[in-house]
Amino acid sequence: MDSLVKLEEALLEDNFKGVESYLAEIDRKTANDCMRLMGEALGFQTVEINGLVYAHLGRTSLVLGYTDPSSLSQLLRTYQIMTPQIGWFEEETRIKIRKELGLEARDGRATFIPYEGLLVAGMQGQTEGARKIKLYLLKMENAARVGIVTSGDRLRHEAHKVKVIEKRINLAATVVRMPDGPFKDMAIEALEELTGKKLPRSAQMELIKREEA
Repeated sequence: MDSLVKLEEALLEDNFKGVESYLAEIDRKTANDCMRLMGEALGFQTVEINGLVYAHLGRTSLVLGYTDPSSLSQLLRTYQIMTPQIGWFEEETRIKIRKELGLEARDGRATFIPYEGLLVAGMQGQTEGARKIKLYLLKMENAARVGIVTSGDRLRHEAHKVKVIEKRINLAATVVRMPDGPFKDMAIEALEELTGKKLPRSAQMELIKREEA
């Protein structure tokens, strides 16, 4: 997914297609995980409905700093972000939602905000609550990108080590196959100095070493 900076630019420019394009690229599992983590960090409840994680729009509007939930709803309508209502779901699902969120047994008006809605509201809003969400999102993105870079560096380092080992093995094989003589002995000494490993020597070289000793 692109950096949050791209979303912020689209919001500042009222680029509705840019916002829509950014939101369309969000991976659902990532969105669900982020929504749960954000709820835990910032203190709002989440609920999974048919595989998607939502928050209660009215309660979340207070976290964002809106005194009137309709203002948040209007913002989401502007960017065509769907906010399902509890009445849209079958009875069994409605019972589950009411129980998990502690809603009244006959609540038929509850509305829910998806991750995309919190993303837009947090990145665009100027309230203290919105700033907290924006800061949280930026920290999450930074942590993810640092993790990706670290992982990439480690993989590149391991790949480099493998290439070095392969080159040394090929070099050793080449040296061993050389005919006995001064050139082979020089190559063996050079390779031993490079690798720090002792290699088989020609009979002639062994004889010279013993005579020198």
